[in-house]
Amino acid sequence: MNKTDEELKYCYRYPHPSVTTDCVIFGFDGTKLRVLLVQRGILEHFIKDDESHIVCLACELLQNYDK
Repeated sequence: MNKTDEELKYCYRYPHPSVTTDCVIFGFDGTKLRVLLVQRGILEHFIKDDESHIVCLACELLQNYDK
């Protein structure tokens, strides 16, 4: 079976997942519950094959909020 160039356009020899993470951080300052909603920024960090979701979240926070 021969595939056309168009059919092969999104075929990869190795797994190519496109998975990102979103994060909500809860904190308590002694009187109030605080919530930080972390939205994906311009620099999205996709989870790598050998990476956990925790590492991906840390990278996301550092890339977008380490100012």
